[in-house]
Amino acid sequence: MKKALIIIGIAIVLIIVMIVLCIVLSNRKTKISEIKHFSFSYSQGYAVNSNIIYTLDYENNIYTATVKPYGIPEEEKRTIFVSTETVKGIEKVLDKYDVGSWDGFKKSDKYVLDGDSFGLYVTFKNGESISANGYMSWPKNYSNVRNELDNIFMNLYNSVY
Repeated sequence: MKKALIIIGIAIVLIIVMIVLCIVLSNRKTKISEIKHFSFSYSQGYAVNSNIIYTLDYENNIYTATVKPYGIPEEEKRTIFVSTETVKGIEKVLDKYDVGSWDGFKKSDKYVLDGDSFGLYVTFKNGESISANGYMSWPKNYSNVRNELDNIFMNLYNSVY
């Protein structure tokens, strides 16, 4: 009888520890700072050059962005040196809409044959990352994030010429 009570007590403690760990891990928020690599792309239909691609890379203490807007051929994408303020603006958008919670998002509507899609991949200098993609399915605040990123990256694209 005494052994059974000890076993039940240990089981209860283990269950409580597992519940607390689940709560802590589910509330873990990706730290949105110091982007090392950023890639966001989306398509709007299947017309020629209908995909939009934005990348940001940190190498040799310099940030560069590559921008390929809608309707522009891949060969005409632009690579631009990016200020720290612009990078902070991107990080602010990701933080504002809790894009870290998108990590692991992978949904698609298999019943749509010619819809829109997106892919987001971010790695940070601290080793954390975010990966999300969808086809006719989007995470919370997707359109707000897309619109704000469009503004940032298209301002970069248009500032070159």
